Amino acid sequence: VQVWKLTGKEPEKIPLDETWRAWAGVCFSPDSRQIAIQRPDLSIDVFDLATAKSVRRLALDGAAVRLAFNPKGGQLALVSKGVAQVRDFQTGEVVWKQTLSGDLPWIEWHPDGTALAIGESMPDGSGAVGALTLEKRQRLDAGDRCTRDGGRTFPFRGCGLTIPTLELVLSTFPGVHMIVEIKTRDASAEVLRLLTEAGAAGRCLIGSFDEEAVMPFRGTPIAHSASRRELIRLYARAFVPGGPSRLPYQALAIPPRFNGIPIPVMRFARMARRAGATTHVWTVDDPAQAALYWAGAVNGIITNDPGAILASAGRAGVRSRSLSPSA
Repeated sequence: VQVWKLTGKEPEKIPLDETWRAWAGVCFSPDSRQIAIQRPDLSIDVFDLATAKSVRRLALDGAAVRLAFNPKGGQLALVSKGVAQVRDFQTGEVVWKQTLSGDLPWIEWHPDGTALAIGESMPDGSGAVGALTLEKRQRLDAGDRCTRDGGRTFPFRGCGLTIPTLELVLSTFPGVHMIVEIKTRDASAEVLRLLTEAGAAGRCLIGSFDEEAVMPFRGTPIAHSASRRELIRLYARAFVPGGPSRLPYQALAIPPRFNGIPIPVMRFARMARRAGATTHVWTVDDPAQAALYWAGAVNGIITNDPGAILASAGRAGVRSRSLSPSA
């Protein structure tokens, strides 16, 4: 933990002991004189900011996600996975405790110190997906928000569709080429391991707007698409004659519009083809628009309505296999 004074002309760093290594929770006292920090051994140290010395330590049996001093003093609230509690600041005694059932909890005192608000992301799927366990994710309805008509109807809702693991998808469709979009760089290493162990390196394309998420795949047999930064550079080339003869990626995965800005999909696709890369467009549900893309050097289309889009490519009647583990 680093603490800085920002009152002078130049920021001043408060000298910290080696003990100031936070595990999770950190908060300042209402009078701005102290800071509470959870240590790796899960105890909470309260430090005096003037002396940088510990003035009190509270023993805990779990990692605190949030800490909060009572604005009127005398109490410290803390919340961890599965429980929220309030401790007497002097004795460390638990004066109030509440079991929690959700994830990513947070707490906030009322300004008068008489009420404590607790928030949770509940297992119905609200909140960050990454905070849910695999078991909870697989209880969610994967078709809940899928629509073919801009949100007027949701034909896949309540059909028993669940979120499969990447390992299950790879084993269920052993000969199918896939685009694997990585939403967070934290998943890259595990995706690389799974694709390598499954022998799927030659049939999978990695896509992500996050350049850091793509980096682990560069120099491997697994193809990857352009990152956001690389697409911006390519956008500048799209309006001048010619185009690059080589690209540092194997594919483009682009939307027709991004942040309200139209993307020159056809121009991108022609440039990519000349450089030996493929182009995939998302998300397209209009068969007429898909037909234009098919005729304009686009290689693949990501859609909510595979049947209609396959029909626009002359491949009507193609059916998918079930992703049920028992199938």
